[in-house]
Amino acid sequence: MDLITVIVPVYNTEKYLEKCLDSIINQTYQELDIILVDDGSSDNSGKICDAYADKDNRIRVFHQPNKGVSAARNKGMDEARGKYIASVDSDDYVDLDMIEYLYTNIQKYDADVATCSKYQIFANRSEENDKKGEVYVCDAEETFRRMLLNDGVGFSMSDKMVKRDLIEGLRYEEGKIHEDCFFIALWIEKVNKVVISTVDKYHYIHRAGSITTKFKKENMYLIEANYVFKHIVDTYFPRLDKEMFFRLAWTHAQLLDLLFLDGNFEGGPEYQVLVRFFRRNILKIIRNPYISSKRKIAMAIFQVSIPLYKKLSLRQWEKSQWVN
Repeated sequence: MDLITVIVPVYNTEKYLEKCLDSIINQTYQELDIILVDDGSSDNSGKICDAYADKDNRIRVFHQPNKGVSAARNKGMDEARGKYIASVDSDDYVDLDMIEYLYTNIQKYDADVATCSKYQIFANRSEENDKKGEVYVCDAEETFRRMLLNDGVGFSMSDKMVKRDLIEGLRYEEGKIHEDCFFIALWIEKVNKVVISTVDKYHYIHRAGSITTKFKKENMYLIEANYVFKHIVDTYFPRLDKEMFFRLAWTHAQLLDLLFLDGNFEGGPEYQVLVRFFRRNILKIIRNPYISSKRKIAMAIFQVSIPLYKKLSLRQWEKSQWVN
């Protein structure tokens, strides 16, 4: 059996960490190299990691000063011994057969990468994806097309297993959030075959105060990542220009809505960048076949009345309740 490395970057997640680690050590696929990188936690996360290493010899723990999640992931890759690499965030957890499922798909289809879908866990509900049980075997262009459209696969490493040879020597960019986006951009055009599955195997926890619920200036790195994607499209996949514009519009809309939800950045330079994009691109938005009618109507309202758009946006956000 092939050895599979599972990298878990850890930072101040003592409330969730044991559930995460239990879901990994009890996998149906047992030939695991489990790397826990404690990135300078100030709570009991580091002690929990050490306790698990004491009772499971597959676990190796590395403690380092706080450098950020990218540095923690890079440390994990430096220490990896497996033929394949998977990642799990320390405040999430996975189905007990996730590793076996991804590995089986890689072997079955002779693929470089296998993906699964995620349960979206909120305080008051759990959402499953609406494409249950579908499996697609894709080349690099089709994989990237689906990523741009959020169609069964996204720009996250936590729901993927990757051949180590594919990413050997690559590094996560330190000092930036949304690091997965920049990392995937380094290898996506090199991939030969990807197995995309819409079976939910990963449990993603939406927490209050996370980067997905609070606007920070660093969120604008996501726009930078999108222009890295655009360079990939222009260079390798020029047929994906409409999909690429969808991604740009979707990203700007997500950030604008998040900014309104936060309420502390209106009128600032980040706000101006987002507003300028929609002012300049309304016709492309209306004509794009991948942007929903609902979003097109919202953008039309935006052109007429930003306060009304903001009110509708906040009403939509209030339907979600986050895990504390």
